[in-house]
Amino acid sequence: MQSNTLYLPLKVHLPERTVDTLALLDSGAGTNLIDQDLANEWKLPRRKLPKPLAIRNGDGSVVENTSITDYVVIETTVYGKQIKTNVIVANLG
Repeated sequence: MQSNTLYLPLKVHLPERTVDTLALLDSGAGTNLIDQDLANEWKLPRRKLPKPLAIRNGDGSVVENTSITDYVVIETTVYGKQIKTNVIVANLG
């Protein structure tokens, strides 16, 4: 881990097990994201967003023929407090 990166230890409660993991905190992020491969590995049930989200490049232009359409609900425990969060599923690869 890099020293200028902030991670938060948490427990993710899955149907069959609980996973101890680290969440990357990004103070500039406008939403919560999970990589699609991790969502698949954890077998998190996907839900459809009311409206697809456009994916934009760093210059603000829209990436053609692609959008984000799903989210998952993740139940976690952070420092003893249980939290349920809607998390956007994306290819973060």
